Amino acid sequence: DKLQLYNNGEINNSHFNIFYMMKNAFLLCLFVVVLCSCQEKTVSSALRAVDRSIPIDINKLTEEKVKYDFTEILDSIKVIVLDDSNEEALFSNIYEVLITDKYIYIKDYSQYFTLLIFDHDGKFVSKLPLGQGPGEIQKLEDFDYDEKNDMLIVKQPNNLMFYTSTGEFIKSEDFPFWSLYFACTDEGYLFYDCKKGTRAENEGGDNCVLVTDKNFNVRFSAIPIVSDVTLIKHNKYPIHTSDGIVITQPFSDSIYCVTDTNVSVIYTLEYENKMSRRIVENDGKPIDYRTFDRHKDQDDGFHYLGTYYENQTHQYMTIMKNNMPYDIYRDKTTGNIVGGNSYRYNPYTTPPVAMPCASYKDYFVSVFYPSKDMKYEATLMSEDDAKRLMELDEESNLVLILYKLKKL
Repeated sequence: DKLQLYNNGEINNSHFNIFYMMKNAFLLCLFVVVLCSCQEKTVSSALRAVDRSIPIDINKLTEEKVKYDFTEILDSIKVIVLDDSNEEALFSNIYEVLITDKYIYIKDYSQYFTLLIFDHDGKFVSKLPLGQGPGEIQKLEDFDYDEKNDMLIVKQPNNLMFYTSTGEFIKSEDFPFWSLYFACTDEGYLFYDCKKGTRAENEGGDNCVLVTDKNFNVRFSAIPIVSDVTLIKHNKYPIHTSDGIVITQPFSDSIYCVTDTNVSVIYTLEYENKMSRRIVENDGKPIDYRTFDRHKDQDDGFHYLGTYYENQTHQYMTIMKNNMPYDIYRDKTTGNIVGGNSYRYNPYTTPPVAMPCASYKDYFVSVFYPSKDMKYEATLMSEDDAKRLMELDEESNLVLILYKLKKL
């Protein structure tokens, strides 16, 4: 029978044909199942932003040499002199500031980023230790404060470190994807700039935001990446508001609000004479900052790098032209704007702090570099604050200036 089977070509071919047909059918079914599951995952994880944007027309501020009076728009100033009596409290520069109802958290801009904690009077509380042991910071990339659970959270490349509000270590948790920045949501976390790393690529695709639960399970990705221009420093920091977390990105004129369940476009900047999209998009190829810097010098248009701060009453943004920032302050109630590419101020009443680095309640927050023989009047600030400023010199710690704006 075996000899007959192999000597008879018709029987031999039919048996092998049936075998290969069954094998191919199985592989085809398997491929379809995998493809459908991948498509279903992509569709379910990517969330399109709802457009409920308010247009912000800034054309009148983009004229050449627009100067505004910073002192004229100020309502009041509060000074926080940071304690320098303790050697641990000293730092070289301020990279990021976060103010909660209890404490002030400062990311020191040094060779190894450190995090210092002060109270609202500027008194030094603690400093997170550097190192590789339990509770020690090896590489601080970002941080945020979880108001709901009353915890300070520090982000490192592959884990989150949890501390009490005063810096006592609680625990650490690994997360399975790459991102540069993060923020706490009510029910989980928001990871920003998630375009590298295996899981982020699978989950986020061409989007720059991942929203997860507390166990790092991805709820959705959102906000398409506009450009792959690298090494651009912009204000990435997610801004916490009563409606959600506000997110921007370089070269997008849209300002987004993200929650645990949805994402919306809430503002759109409107202005003419924009930088050519050809420079920004670069035919879909990554472009380093030096190349971008060289190309943009040949273009006389404006571009938005994502700098954005918002307090309870006002917003602050900047757009760029030929490396020149144009400040934009907007009243959230009236919609009126004030700004320009330079400002004047009264040096006896107002420190030169027109560009904020944080916000807190109805204040903007800026950093002031003290010097000797400064003279200040108690017009916008209290007499005690004016006296504190005049007692400082170049060797003093940096000063935080909190300022409120008038109705514009």
